[in-house]
Amino acid sequence: MSASRQNSTASQNDEPLAGRAEGHRIAATRQAILHAADRQFARFGYTKTAIADIAAGCAMSPPNLYNFFPAKIDIAAAVVEQRLSALIADQKQNLEIRQGPAADCLRTWLMTELEVTYRLIESHPMYLTLLDRVGRDRPAVANRLLAVSRTALEEILARGKAEGDLQVENIGDSAEAIQIAMLKFRFPQGITGLGLEDLRREASLVIDHLLSGLGPRGVE
Repeated sequence: MSASRQNSTASQNDEPLAGRAEGHRIAATRQAILHAADRQFARFGYTKTAIADIAAGCAMSPPNLYNFFPAKIDIAAAVVEQRLSALIADQKQNLEIRQGPAADCLRTWLMTELEVTYRLIESHPMYLTLLDRVGRDRPAVANRLLAVSRTALEEILARGKAEGDLQVENIGDSAEAIQIAMLKFRFPQGITGLGLEDLRREASLVIDHLLSGLGPRGVE
């Protein structure tokens, strides 16, 4: 092989490596922006956090930051999606939703969701402003997160139906209806001033009624 052909081949082989390196650099920069934004939002909320504050937190200029996110709301949406996706993933990993009676697993999942979201806002109260703004301006993000969480409900319902423990006609619709019924108990501080103990009591009552409707026919 001639030297020119060897150089051409080497150059072609380097192109994918260079592309991957650039991709890693962009991903790392975006992550640095999200970390800085998360800190600012947690401390000051959405309205009082400026693009300049986020840029300073990751040693960037505001104009450069706009090369990665078109607007502050897009940064906020990415922060919310990343943080809540991690919470859902941890909940799935830590709970044995594939073992034990499906009704017990469903109750545990829903009560844990109350606990996890309540404690997130308890420790970072300014996140409420972030969740509210993202929910209004980027509803697709909230819908995606609900869909991810709903997969766990669907898995529990499908197992309960297969084992004869739960009467479920349409698994997807039932999972969505459960989420609607439990809406008050996801980030509840945004809806009510009740403390955690009162919320646990109310959530348990709602879950009792849900399970009563899902139980095998003839069993009250």
